[in-house]
Formats: sequence, structure tokens, C-alpha cells
Amino acid sequence: MAGQNNGKQGGQQQDVNQLLKVRREKLANLQEAGQDPFQITKYDVTHHTSDVKDLYNAHEEKLLAGRPAVNTDGMDEAAAREAVKADYEERRSIMDADPIHVSIAGRMMFKRVMGKASFANIQDLKGNIQIYVARDAIGEDLYATFKKSDIGDIWGVKGYAFRTKTGEISIHAEEMTLLSKSLQILPEKFHGLTDTDMRYRQRYIDLIMNQESKEVFVKRSKILKEIRNFLADRDFMEVETPMLGKTTPEGARDYLVPSRVNPGKFYALPQSPQLFKQILMVSGMDRYFQIVKCFRDEDLRADRQPEFTQIDCEMSFVDENDVMTMMENMIGRIFKEIHNIDIQLPLKRMTYKEAMDRFGSDKPDTRFAMELTDLSDLVKDCGFGVFSSAANAANSSVRAINAIGGADAFSKKGMKKLEEHAKTYKAKGLAWIKVTEEGIDSPIAKFFTEDEIKAILDRMDAKAGDLILFVADKNKVVYDALGQLRLEVARKMDLIDKNKYNLLWVTEFPLFEEDEETGRMIAMHHPFTCP
Repeated sequence: MAGQNNGKQGGQQQDVNQLLKVRREKLANLQEAGQDPFQITKYDVTHHTSDVKDLYNAHEEKLLAGRPAVNTDGMDEAAAREAVKADYEERRSIMDADPIHVSIAGRMMFKRVMGKASFANIQDLKGNIQIYVARDAIGEDLYATFKKSDIGDIWGVKGYAFRTKTGEISIHAEEMTLLSKSLQILPEKFHGLTDTDMRYRQRYIDLIMNQESKEVFVKRSKILKEIRNFLADRDFMEVETPMLGKTTPEGARDYLVPSRVNPGKFYALPQSPQLFKQILMVSGMDRYFQIVKCFRDEDLRADRQPEFTQIDCEMSFVDENDVMTMMENMIGRIFKEIHNIDIQLPLKRMTYKEAMDRFGSDKPDTRFAMELTDLSDLVKDCGFGVFSSAANAANSSVRAINAIGGADAFSKKGMKKLEEHAKTYKAKGLAWIKVTEEGIDSPIAKFFTEDEIKAILDRMDAKAGDLILFVADKNKVVYDALGQLRLEVARKMDLIDKNKYNLLWVTEFPLFEEDEETGRMIAMHHPFTCP
């Protein structure tokens, strides 16, 4: 079997190498013919693909205003077909008499050659559009070059927009220019490759193949523009502070950068750059902001990464309500301008303690229920040592969540995966009870009396079909593990409405927390000391 797999992989690699060789030969032929696409550095682009479609729709609405749709009532199939065809040709004639000429450039993602006419799909930053390429329109030599071109090549296209019989807006090419030759093949969708990890190893392929990935960059740019406009309108000054500075006590370890000119000494990358901006506040600059990179050396999780971007805003002569009002108005504007969503203001407020007790997170997702419930008082004297010891220990507890209807949603294998997920947040294990019509199904049931089981089910408001998940440990571990389990179970059971936005403020954060390794109290967030 291993030999067969190796042989198959070797054959695939040989096919890939042959494809790459063919592409290099095509480029060499173009260069010998004086048509080197890499020598072209400028092309007159007038529109993006989505702009062409919007422009055509508006132009069509203007030229065909008041024209009724074709009526085929009472016609047989053949007559109806002829009526629709005649209506299309008449509409097309009206539009072609006053055409919209455009010039686009993008990557060819699809090509279908059919003798004297062919079709291609060109993709740019804002989307894609179909191109109709006729030999008589662009000339025989260029048409021959087009037919030999490959998926991934960059083409410039000039022509006029039209609507096909199927209703798709396309461009009738009148001029085409090969702007760049793709020497690398795109993944499996086109050439039978099975290497799906390529999009992660070579990020440009992900951006080519997945419009959603590209849209992240587009949306981020729009958001930053709205932030800057909003704050500038309210007399905020944008500032920039040093990246290399002195280490300050914060919530994670610093990334250190050795100094070449000062051997044995190091700079610290900022976890949050407020330190320098306090100098600006003291000096009398009363409103400023910074959109800045921050760096935190901590264990990676789904909601953590080594570097991230944050918005720092500082204001003088205000209280916390003024700051929160300013920020939520900015968020409201972003949602309106980017998503056309009106969010309800003022935003709800929740204390840090309430957020942790109910949701196990200081950034709670309130779009679904499944809140944490403290069972410590019910299990402090039970026969299950894991629960009783945690229930009686300082700064520890036994808490649970009820996944309503989850008993049938998770098999033994599924429960094992949930336990592994909990362990990534330092939980030692995961206890569970499935409630059935016959009673309960649980590996820990034998440690509890009937009264204790009933008390647990009553407090959890559990009914047949429900799944109860328990974590017993120090409060930090319990909150982290159950809070993340809550989200994981909700994702698996499709409980999260992705079109819903429940925004809120979490207030009254603790200033200090205990360092697990040293036992010392450390700043939970930047304490803004030593300006």
C-alpha cells in the first residue's frame, strides 16, 4: 500500500512538473515573438468588475425604462421561445446602440474555447465577470494567443458590456492584452491536484481562490477609513508611538529584541502602547488616537495570536461614560456604513464578575443561552472526590452547562473530543450526564445519591434529551474551560445566529490577578503607571 501511495504521489508530481514545463515554454515562445508580457508595466483600467455590472444595470434601467416584460401567456412552447428570443434581441439592439465601453484587468479563472468564439472569466479585487472573445473582433493572431493562455494568466480587456440570454452581464472583448504569464498552476479545482494545504503554505493562492479571504482585506480597509473619519470629525489627533521601548508590567510576557549597539540589553515590543501616550496627555494634548500593532508572548489559542491591531483612544476632561458613549457611537457608525445595520444604542453593560459567572468569558457571546451554573453547594459532600474537593477548596468551584437537546448530538467519540477541547484550557477532565427518558446515562452517576442527582437536574433545569457538562477546578480553569466548551457545543449544535449582533460593554475589570507560575499578583491589564 505504501508503495502504491508513493507511486501515485510520484506520478502526480511528474504531471505537475510537466505542466510547469509547458507554461515556461509558452512564456519563452512569447518572448521570442517579442510579446513578453512581463515588459508591460502600465494598463489603463477604468472599472472593476462589480462596477461594470452596477453601471450596466443603471444604464439598462434608463434606456429600457417603461418597457414591459414579454408576455407568453397562451403561447405554445415554440412560440413562447420565439417571443422571448425576439424580445431579447430587441433589448440587446437598444443597449448596443448606446454601449458602455469599459477597460478591466484581472486573472483568468476559467476558459472555454469554441472555434471562432470563446468565453473566459476574469477575476479582480471586487469580483469576476464573463468575457466573450470572438476571433473576428480581436484578430486571428491575438485569438490564437488567447486560446493558448492558461488559467491564472493576467489579461487586460477592453470592450463593451452586454447582457447574455441567460441574464448574465458580460463584456464583449474588442481588445485584449496579456499582462502577465502565470508560471505556477492553481490548485486542484483546475488541474487535479490534491494538495489542499497549498492555500495555507502559499497565501497568495488562498487570496486568488477564495473571495472571502480577499474580502477581509477590503472590509478592514473600509473600517479603518470610517474610524479615522469619525474620530477626525470629533477633533481627535492621530499619533504614532515607538515600537521599541522599555518593558512594563502587563498581562503577558514581552517579546524582546536584542540591541546590537548595546550588547546584553534588549528592547521590548509593546503589549499595548499606552505608556508613551501618557506623555502626550500630560503635555496637554487632550484628544488623540492610534491604530497600532501590539505583541503578546502567550500560549496560542483560537482567540489569541502573537500580534494584533488595536485602537487606542485617549480623552481629557471626561469620565468613563463619556468614553464609552464616544466609542459605541463609533461602533454604531461602522456597522451602519459597512454592514448597513442599525445597532441599538446605548449598548448594554455587564460587570466582569457577571460575565465570568454566567458565561465563563470576559467577552461573552449572548446570542444563545447555555449559561454556567454553580453547583458547588450541592456537591460539597458528595461521594465524587473530584467534585467535593473542588467545592470545598478556596478559589475553586464546580460548575456546569446544560446543552439542551445535546444528548443525541454527541456520540462517545464526540464526548471524547469535547473532553480534549476542555483540556486545552487546563481542565483535568470533563464530567457529563446525559438525561434520557429512562433516567440518566453518565460514568459518574454511581458516585451520587438519588437526591443529589435530582438536585443537580433541578438546578440545571434538565429534561430528557439534555446534556450536562461539568468542570471542577480552580475558578480560572473552570471559567476558561466551560466558557470555551459553551462556544464549541453551540457551534457543533448550530445554535449561534451569525446574522445577529449582541454588543455590550464589560465593566469593572480587576486590576490585578495571580500569576500561576510565581504566585505573585500581576497587572491584569496595563495599570498606566510611570508616564
